[in-house]
Amino acid sequence: MRHGPKTRQTILDQALKLFVEQGFTETTTRDIAKACGISEGAIYRHFQSKDEIGWELFHDSYAAMADRLQALIDAAPDFAAALDAIIADLCRLFDDEPFRFRYLLLAQHNFLHRVTAKMKSPIKVLRGLIERGIAEGRLGVKDPALATAFAQGPLLFAAQSIVYRAVEPPLSAHAGQIQQATLRSLGYKAA
Repeated sequence: MRHGPKTRQTILDQALKLFVEQGFTETTTRDIAKACGISEGAIYRHFQSKDEIGWELFHDSYAAMADRLQALIDAAPDFAAALDAIIADLCRLFDDEPFRFRYLLLAQHNFLHRVTAKMKSPIKVLRGLIERGIAEGRLGVKDPALATAFAQGPLLFAAQSIVYRAVEPPLSAHAGQIQQATLRSLGYKAA
């Protein structure tokens, strides 16, 4: 196998799978090399460490999710439509890219401390939407930080329940109920 951009992407793809299946701490560069069909030394031609691989996967996915959510908000006519679009999209992402979604959930404990105020963040994007809903008088929960936490709850707990096999997949089949639960948790008032 040549050691160009394709190898780099293979390393990222295989590491993502292994980090979700085995855990970040438990996965070694030897495991990643074996999954890629390359030598362990070849990994170091692309990355300085396993930590660098993990951070790149987290940071790139986190920033892409922020952009994705902001585009949905910008295209929506109102608060409820934006929130519905976000929930539907994240449910599809969970179903279509289960390793990426699960990695973001699991890896946040390892990498959130590295996210700076200048970096793109899906949580900041969601909080912006929540602040808009509060300013418009649509939400009963008036603390933006608390409301942002409430807005995440139904989706994240439903996703977690699918991971633990307590709820039947796909997550997108439950999007409507998750949307309703989220609006209720925020004390949403329609116009």
